[in-house]
Amino acid sequence: MDAILLLLRTGMQWAALDATVLCSHSSAHRRFREWTDAGVFERFWHDGLLADDAMSARPSEKARGRGAGSSNAHSWLNRYRRLLIRWEKRADTYLAMLHFACGLIVWNHALSG
Repeated sequence: MDAILLLLRTGMQWAALDATVLCSHSSAHRRFREWTDAGVFERFWHDGLLADDAMSARPSEKARGRGAGSSNAHSWLNRYRRLLIRWEKRADTYLAMLHFACGLIVWNHALSG
């Protein structure tokens, strides 16, 4: 998971993982494909949305103005260079990276408040 997060954040190519101590690029890519096919990243994002909805239902959230978060979505996604560069050649793997990034954003939002 750390290797996939590193790819998402930095925009580095899969083969560059071999120079890190995390794992080989083939292991990371194989696991990424398995998780993509199993819908793990989409489920991570979906569960984050549900958690954020549950958290924002608290009365104290309106006083802090949490409802304005959706207007910042593009700036939040800019933190993930792999989405900006679009290294992914396949639509399903790009969508999995997008789901992973959106899940990280939503979970961070839900847990920070």
